[in-house]
Amino acid sequence: MTEKTYHLIPTFHHDIAYLRPESWYTETATRILDQAISILQENREYSYTVEQAYFFDTYWNAHPEKQEILKTLTEQGQQTETEKRRSALHQEH
Repeated sequence: MTEKTYHLIPTFHHDIAYLRPESWYTETATRILDQAISILQENREYSYTVEQAYFFDTYWNAHPEKQEILKTLTEQGQQTETEKRRSALHQEH
């Protein structure tokens, strides 16, 4: 029997306003992203995927105090493709 390796990729997905008000999804995403940042800062081997740029952009704009932290985590290779794109966008402007 061949041994298989499975990789769990931490992420979340919300279908905005399909079942609940948009504010509920935004508040939930903020809590999730705050927790992910804490875990990323404590564990260098950990990475996190934000699949929806909408939530990342909302978080980025609402929490300017976290932008340097997110940039640092990106430089350390812990951030997600969405966050890398967002950071690159801000470096271009």
